[in-house]
Formats: sequence, C-alpha cells, structure tokens
Amino acid sequence: MQESVDALIADLEARGLGWDLSHCSNGLIEARVWHWPYVIGRYRPAEVRPLANMLAGAMYEVDFKYYTILEPGEEIKPYHRDHA
Repeated sequence: MQESVDALIADLEARGLGWDLSHCSNGLIEARVWHWPYVIGRYRPAEVRPLANMLAGAMYEVDFKYYTILEPGEEIKPYHRDHA
C-alpha cells in the first residue's frame, strides 16, 4: 500500500523529526529527513518522481527502531546514526 505525503509527514512529525523538499543542482527536487541539525535521510532522484515516493526514499535511511513515535510529553531522542 502506498502512503500519502500527508501520512508520511505525520509519521515523521510524530517521531519528532523534520523533513523538507528542495531543489538539487540538477534542477530536480530532493527529499530530506532531519534530526536537526543533522540530515538522517536523503533521496536524490535522477528523474522527476512523485513527492510521496521521494519522501519515502529519504525515510528508508532512517533507523525507525530508534526513532520511535513519541509518547505525549516525551522529548525527541538524542541524535543517533546506525553505521552498521
């Protein structure tokens, strides 16, 4: 099942993570997932892609076993990058 952009964004924000879309040097758009100030997921397409696919591609790099959905009042976890 393909997720909508809104559902992907809601999931990231529930984990305390940020996201953005911006222009690459090749004139295309790239998607990024942030644990400010670190980019923890990035997707740079070689061709025009739907925004949901791009954001999902950036989310693929995120360790969701660590960045879990936050409980009410819980603070975002410290920056973590699994290099395995």
